[in-house]
Amino acid sequence: MPSDWRYDRNVRRFRTVIQGIINDRRSGLSKSQSKGGDLLSILLTSEFYAESENTIIIDEIFTFFLAGMKTIQVSTTNLIYYLTCHPEFKSKLMAEILPVLEKAAATGDITQNLTYDSVMEFEYLLQCFNESLRIEPPTNVSISQFFEKDTTLNLGSGQLQVKKGTPIQILFEAIHHNAEQWPSPERFVPARFDTKDPENKWQFTANGKPRKSYSFTPFMGGRRVCLGKTFAEVTIRFTVPLLFWHFDFAFVDHEKQASHKDPYSAGSKEEINIPMVLTNKVKA
Repeated sequence: MPSDWRYDRNVRRFRTVIQGIINDRRSGLSKSQSKGGDLLSILLTSEFYAESENTIIIDEIFTFFLAGMKTIQVSTTNLIYYLTCHPEFKSKLMAEILPVLEKAAATGDITQNLTYDSVMEFEYLLQCFNESLRIEPPTNVSISQFFEKDTTLNLGSGQLQVKKGTPIQILFEAIHHNAEQWPSPERFVPARFDTKDPENKWQFTANGKPRKSYSFTPFMGGRRVCLGKTFAEVTIRFTVPLLFWHFDFAFVDHEKQASHKDPYSAGSKEEINIPMVLTNKVKA
């Protein structure tokens, strides 16, 4: 890869910055900050990491940061694409977020006045976000896992014998495009996640029954649910409204670009290329 040297340089810089923060915490220069519940404070006070070298803690911070940021970047890009494809859904979203944004902007700096409580009211935004995650999960497959002993899995229609040590991966994209659970799975329909309207047919399977709990698993689930789930759901409630407050997005060629999109996930080798026209809606 031509840019390997830039990657290596940036990795070294990032690790140096984290090392400096750790040194400050350990030396007591940031005691007031270390009393908080941030990730670094938790790691530094954990018995598990008590005897660990800083390298291990830096690796944990690095992993959490990259996994969280890359997921947000990919999912936001895909969400903007699908909302640009469907002006009717974008209009409904704008009707939800604009009153809150206008109120925040009227009292000063919108980025300072947009509060956690106010953005948690954006229910339709979360529906759009979840639907974009369903169509294009930020990670297509899970990491490899294995059972420590021979195991029998009950699949409903039969059983599957899995030998000890056999690598197993979960294909999220296949789960999210299962036509038995998701009618017209190729369509972008935010109403699939509207569970408050009993007349909403999209919240059910093709047979009109409730979907299985693990039919939507962009962050896995249960005890092994991804730590970034809540982080992502809260972050997009801030970032996406602010993006649509400041900019209007339009395709250069709507008919062509709305009809096809290359898959884009955290594992994609190349950045997605979708020519768009951005209009700044907020005057300086």
